[in-house]
Amino acid sequence: MNSLKELIYKIYNDLQKSDWVEQYPDLAEKNIVSEIIQNITLEMMPKFVDKNKLEEFVNESEKNYREDTFKKYITNYSEFLDNVEQEFYKWLLVWLTK
Repeated sequence: MNSLKELIYKIYNDLQKSDWVEQYPDLAEKNIVSEIIQNITLEMMPKFVDKNKLEEFVNESEKNYREDTFKKYITNYSEFLDNVEQEFYKWLLVWLTK
């Protein structure tokens, strides 16, 4: 995967094919799924930025809050997105058991 948009699309489509959508109608709402994924992404991002460039990343993100900025500071962006996907499904399992 090369972009957050692609990841959101993939996860959303996978969820629509699952039985979870019938049991949990919120998962049929793309904006809800997207918001959750974006929150996970933002939470994980600092862990994937080189510590020496973290302040620079924060400053640049404040000026230019775009995926290009994120890609500039996260060395292996596709791996990062894979990790975001894994975290989403971990979050989902916890949410479903509540």
